Amino acid sequence: MVPLRDGVATGTTIERPCRRRMLVVVRVRASRWLVGPPRWHSKPSSTAGTTDAAQGQRFSVSPDIAADGIDEFLDVFVAASRAAHESPPGPTMSFECSDRSDQWWLDLSGRGVRIVSRDSRTASVGIRGTAEQLLLMVWGRVPISDAAGAEVSGDIGELDRWLELIPPM
Repeated sequence: MVPLRDGVATGTTIERPCRRRMLVVVRVRASRWLVGPPRWHSKPSSTAGTTDAAQGQRFSVSPDIAADGIDEFLDVFVAASRAAHESPPGPTMSFECSDRSDQWWLDLSGRGVRIVSRDSRTASVGIRGTAEQLLLMVWGRVPISDAAGAEVSGDIGELDRWLELIPPM
């Protein structure tokens, strides 16, 4: 294992144990590090630019890569965040790409857990937008409660609880 310290070259991957899981830290730029489970570090391109969008800079990503980033967030980070923070129960949510055939169903009804499915199911909140819009929303780079130009249906008030239901790691 390589210790985490200054002077590590861009693109360097460092594995560090964290509780019961191994985390991977990837330096993608001089001032930007990405952290995630081992299988995640091979796909930093889907999320690296989302920090640029949060800082008001132009962000553009292909629908394929954006959909991969959404999938990764819902599959890996939502589970880790909810478990680590014992997040309260919440709604069922659906995310549908308007520029691809991808869709996700997220069940937050259990305390500290989540269920993700790619099947079409009924949800209490539905969000439909481009893969890029959805990527920026789920990663918190644009306020999900504003829906960032996406179509929202159902109990829109539940979007105000996003950070409570899925706290930042």
